[in-house]
Amino acid sequence: MSQSEQDLITVAATAPEALFSSSVATPETDTRDTGLILTKDQIKSLKKYEIAGLALPTELKDVIAYLGYESGAGKGLEATDFQETFQLVNGHARLWNPLRTDMLTVNTKLAVFAGSVGTYHEAMEDVFKSIKALELVDEHGINTLEDLRKFEINSGITFPDIKALDRSDLGYFLDQILEKIKEQAIEATRIKERLKKFGEALDGEVLGDIKQKLSLMDNHSVGSEIKALQVKIDERSMTIDEKNKEYKELVMQAVGSVFGNLAMLIYSSVEAEKIRKERNRLSNEQEKDIALMDQKNRILASLGRVRMDFQNLDLVVIDADIATKNLITVWNSLHTFIAASATEIKGIHDGLSMRRFRNQFNLVVKPWETIKVDAKKLEDVFAAADREFKEEYGV
Repeated sequence: MSQSEQDLITVAATAPEALFSSSVATPETDTRDTGLILTKDQIKSLKKYEIAGLALPTELKDVIAYLGYESGAGKGLEATDFQETFQLVNGHARLWNPLRTDMLTVNTKLAVFAGSVGTYHEAMEDVFKSIKALELVDEHGINTLEDLRKFEINSGITFPDIKALDRSDLGYFLDQILEKIKEQAIEATRIKERLKKFGEALDGEVLGDIKQKLSLMDNHSVGSEIKALQVKIDERSMTIDEKNKEYKELVMQAVGSVFGNLAMLIYSSVEAEKIRKERNRLSNEQEKDIALMDQKNRILASLGRVRMDFQNLDLVVIDADIATKNLITVWNSLHTFIAASATEIKGIHDGLSMRRFRNQFNLVVKPWETIKVDAKKLEDVFAAADREFKEEYGV
């Protein structure tokens, strides 16, 4: 067996287990909470942002009522200007629900896929057991062609060929698994595309517009107490931006340091978790000051809250993007292995080759017994997030 063939088997056998076991947190070893693409807290953050974004008025009369004025506030701060900003935020917030649906579907289908792998594996085991040549090499401990020749000479038994029907049956099951893998890859790619759209809108026009509004209002005439509070909020926002930058740099450095083509930093890095915790502390402080600002100036508070939500989403999108790329890597490695196996099976005519094929296949499908259990835990993350969100916010 060539090194490339051995590497193909190794990655197909180890990458899925590495990804899915790392996605399920354990108190002893992991720093990241459970979640295939998003953790429970990340899902709650997105839900919170969605509700806030959709709650902003988008009709001009509602914007006027929200602001308490229609005109006279200055360039960029008129009701029509805020209407454009609120419409941008509202439109971006609406991107979350389809993305959430796709992520939930991936979790659900993962559990189904793991079950399907087990079913097809059992069916293939039945075929393996019916192959006489395979039974003979197992029974008599035949490991090489030399062993085989000696056995045939000493026993007078001629090894039977592999029946075409057996090869056909095994090929059929491999084709079925291949189709299931393709479906999973399509789902993961769809999420990657939605994430890209979500992230680009976040980094582009929407966040830029929010920052511009805050800058204009900072130059606007407000009371000294409000201005002092706004300065405090702005300075903390800059610190949060720096933490986000630190996290991004850490992630980018680690992308080249992979296991089985997987970028594992977001699951197990102590340094990454330190940055996340510091970010959470800063966000909690920011939340309190924005709540205080809401009592003094609702417009500044609303803009500040949206900016903070966007800063939180920035890290969420980074983690989700890496997790999705890892997921696509897993499906690609499995697809390559199963497709190669489907081709290989057509040319297998002897028991030794069939045993090697069986053992390689078993090595790749064995981890899916555990993954099936992990998949259920990953699927439960969304339900837990929804339940806790409802308990905390009543929606």
